[in-house]
Amino acid sequence: MKKTIVAATILVAGCSSDPATEAPVTLEAGLYEVTVGGGTLVEFKSGKRTEQICFWSADAVTFPTNPLVHTIGEWDNCTSQLDDPRGNAISGARLCDRKAPMKVAYSGSHTTNSFDIRGTVTQGSGEGGGVMRLGSGDFAIVGKRVGNC
Repeated sequence: MKKTIVAATILVAGCSSDPATEAPVTLEAGLYEVTVGGGTLVEFKSGKRTEQICFWSADAVTFPTNPLVHTIGEWDNCTSQLDDPRGNAISGARLCDRKAPMKVAYSGSHTTNSFDIRGTVTQGSGEGGGVMRLGSGDFAIVGKRVGNC
């Protein structure tokens, strides 16, 4: 019985790896089904919740450094704070200079054929920066390779 418990504990510990400590892999080029979740300003230009996006080889290679531009596109009056990828971990932010300043902070990870990005949209500045406004809150962008382009 003790051997079974020890083996199960080692197996579970081995499966729960940290993407930041994994050997980096490149996202495979191809057609991805991408879903945006959450009730925030983070959405596809079409307004749909799920779209198919073709990642060409160059897109797949640069995806970890700027995943938002490859999924939801650029936004007016915004700049990106791009963190260098660590292993297969992804993180960064998008800062927008608007009437109510906005920050989109995100983190996540990718494998060779999928990605999962979670983040938060906050609007406002100063002490009221955390005040809930329409379009603020948590979001997710999840994608899985479904074929070739």
